[in-house]
Amino acid sequence: MPYAMWKNGKLCDDGYLKFHKRISERSGLGDENYLPSPMHYIPPQFSLDEARAEAELVIFTAIDDLLAKTRVSPGDIAILIVNCSIFSPTSSLADMVMRSCV
Repeated sequence: MPYAMWKNGKLCDDGYLKFHKRISERSGLGDENYLPSPMHYIPPQFSLDEARAEAELVIFTAIDDLLAKTRVSPGDIAILIVNCSIFSPTSSLADMVMRSCV
């Protein structure tokens, strides 16, 4: 598979590509590592829908695991705080979780 790197919507020069290829190869990333689905395309295809789908996958998986391990009922939870350093949609991630429980 040819290696390509996009920056600002343009294919980068060979020096830039070689540098990033070397960093990627040395990073230890392999076939079993996770990359967000937009990163599976050249150029990457970022969208609000893709970001929300990824947030839902991560958040709901973590919540399901936590509730199963602690045997806490969702109805017993009075306060919910959800934080994501990059993705901050409107309505909030906490609202997304609460709407799924109703």
